[in-house]
Amino acid sequence: MPAETAGQRFLERILSAGLFEALEAGTRTFMLECSCGNKRDLWEAGGVKAAGSEQRTLARCGVCSQRTWHRKRKKTETERRQEFESGVRGRVYLSSRAWWASILVWASAALVWALPVFLIADVPEPDWALGILVATFFAGWIGPWFWLTTRYRITETTLHVDSGFFHYELDLGRITEVSEQRKSLGMSFAFDTKFLWVGYPMTFGAVLISPQERELFLRELAERCQHLHRVGDELIA
Repeated sequence: MPAETAGQRFLERILSAGLFEALEAGTRTFMLECSCGNKRDLWEAGGVKAAGSEQRTLARCGVCSQRTWHRKRKKTETERRQEFESGVRGRVYLSSRAWWASILVWASAALVWALPVFLIADVPEPDWALGILVATFFAGWIGPWFWLTTRYRITETTLHVDSGFFHYELDLGRITEVSEQRKSLGMSFAFDTKFLWVGYPMTFGAVLISPQERELFLRELAERCQHLHRVGDELIA
């Protein structure tokens, strides 16, 4: 795997570990494509693009050696499946985000960030005004922080679930079931109503997740959970 570029290393230094990992995961869903047909993973090509529509950037192709306009585009489902078939494992799966959840998160943040406009007018002391600004900034950032950093990763023995300052490690051998239906109360790390209920012997009884690439996630999880077998979009004992 190519070493990180200077720009990527700079972002790694200034961003939290969670934001940087989410940024890398988002960028890896994009491809940098030359007009000659050569295609490269955008992150491995040194680029950064976690979301958004297709763009063009001027770059030198490693195959045709020409400096041309390259497309930054989303990888197709076929290309992502080919990566999986070639043995790519341990990838980070970002949470899918329903439109209503996105509006709720960012509208709430905007409302909190707007509070100083009404509060500071009644505060005579500048120090108090500065304190209110700092407090509302961090309070408003909590929702977007969870929204941006919720992600899942499957290793050889563990399902890692991360969201904001929460980090859970679920032993794959102890997962009892993965279902599309909520079968008990559980801790939700999903920003979509199309979630997966992961049964696990813990205080809350389950974890709710919503990986964007649901099919690849289930295939990778099924490979690791040999005590479960897959039926549709579920894993059962």
